[in-house]
Amino acid sequence: LMMGQKPLYEKLGKQVRGDHSQLNDSCKSKLPAVGPDALSDISPENITDTLVITDNHGKIVDVSHNADRLFGLSENQIFEKATIQELIHGEVCDPSELKKAREISNIEWCFPDCTGRERFVLIFVKQLSVEGGIILYAIRDITHCQKTEQERFTNLSFFEDMDKINKAIQQSNDLEQVMTRVLDIVLSILDCDRAWFLYPCDPKAAKCEIPMERTR
Repeated sequence: LMMGQKPLYEKLGKQVRGDHSQLNDSCKSKLPAVGPDALSDISPENITDTLVITDNHGKIVDVSHNADRLFGLSENQIFEKATIQELIHGEVCDPSELKKAREISNIEWCFPDCTGRERFVLIFVKQLSVEGGIILYAIRDITHCQKTEQERFTNLSFFEDMDKINKAIQQSNDLEQVMTRVLDIVLSILDCDRAWFLYPCDPKAAKCEIPMERTR
C-alpha cells in the first residue's frame, strides 16, 4: 500500500481496527462483505481492496497502489480527476448520513472505467481524521460476481418462461386453444404488440405462411 508515508497506513489501520466490534451484524452476513473485517490488518502485502482517502469535500488526498487495476488509470490520472465523485461518477452516500453514522458498509455501486467497461463494486466508507484526509473509501471489485449473477438470472428467467409455455401446451388437447394460449404468453413475456407462428419453421424455406397471429 503506497500511500505517502508508512505512518499513514499504520494510523489508518488502528482507526479501522478500533471500530471492528461495532460492525453491524447485517453487514457481516453479506457476501462478499466490505467493512472493517476486510481492513483489519492494513499493510502493503495484504491489501486487495482499492483504498481512496479524500478530504471532507471529496478531494482525493491519496490512493492505494492497486488503484490503477480498478480504474484503469495511473496514479497521476486519478489525481487529475480531483474528486472521488468524478472518479466513480457520483455521490455514493449522503454526507450528512456519513457524518452521523461515521461509517457505511456494503454500498453497491456501478461506474464505467476509462475504457467504458462497467465496473460493479461494493464500497465501505468511513469517517476518519488522518493527515489531511478524513474520509476513507474501501472499494471491492465484484464485476465478475455480478456478471455471473446476471447470467444466472437470465438463464433462470428463460427456463421459467419455457415452463409457462410447456404448461399452456399441457392444459388442452385442442390445437387452436393451445396455440392461442402460447401466443398470449409470448406477448406477455416479450411485452410486444404482435406474436405469430411461422410455418414451416425453416429459414431456408422458399415460402412460408402464418397459421395464427395474436395482437394486443
